[in-house]
Amino acid sequence: IGFVLYVYGFTVLRTLWRPFLFALTMIPVPSTLLDVATAYLQLGCAAAAGAILQLFHPTAKTTGNFITIGSYTAQVSGPCSGVGILLPVLVLTLFLTLLRRMRWTLALILLVCAAGISLVINT
Repeated sequence: IGFVLYVYGFTVLRTLWRPFLFALTMIPVPSTLLDVATAYLQLGCAAAAGAILQLFHPTAKTTGNFITIGSYTAQVSGPCSGVGILLPVLVLTLFLTLLRRMRWTLALILLVCAAGISLVINT
């Protein structure tokens, strides 16, 4: 960004800020942040699934990320947490908001809604 500003000036940088912002999505998310998000989402998915299951099987119990029905136990593992669908949906939503040149408030609302919908779909 500094190179473009130095060589071409502010006018070109102002034109290219959207592609530069989208290029930032190629930077990998730190694994510690992903681990924390995965653990939090695992517990949330287990709690939601346990609450839905209790409507049909009142004996269902949720303990941490384990769901128990009678003598059967199921574990909500890392791939079931929703991070695998959350990140691509957010990047695609960001791409579409940048492509349509939406206002920041509308883009932020769409990103929050996309995150919520992808997590609900995962549960």
